[in-house]
Amino acid sequence: MNAVDTATALILVADDDDDLLELACMQLEEEGYAVERAHDGSEALRLAHEARPDLCVFDVHMPGLQGHEVLREMRNEPDTEGIPVILTTATLHERSFWRIGPRPDDFLRKSGEILELGDRVRRVLEQSNGNHRNGDGSDG
Repeated sequence: MNAVDTATALILVADDDDDLLELACMQLEEEGYAVERAHDGSEALRLAHEARPDLCVFDVHMPGLQGHEVLREMRNEPDTEGIPVILTTATLHERSFWRIGPRPDDFLRKSGEILELGDRVRRVLEQSNGNHRNGDGSDG
């Protein structure tokens, strides 16, 4: 099993708010992560399949597929089912979304907690230990 090198991991970030997307990406890039950007859920799902990121950060509310819908689709596909996902939202009550579908690996409120994004990403990557690669932690 190959551990994810948290300093060089690829993170897919999706948010339809360009300012918040750039804030999140800048934080992660300053921590040394490579970052892919998506502006809606459909683009995020496509990039999750194409780029095979080490972790995804999705806004709950996006055009096309919403973040929790992208999460559900990813969990139903063998090549993306094990990729860790952090959901972000501007409101508290949206934590209830995972009661009816797959649970994200973490959840952040944009008001305040978004400043913890780098720490949360590092923790989730360490916990996942690269187990999503081809479903078993291998690279090939």
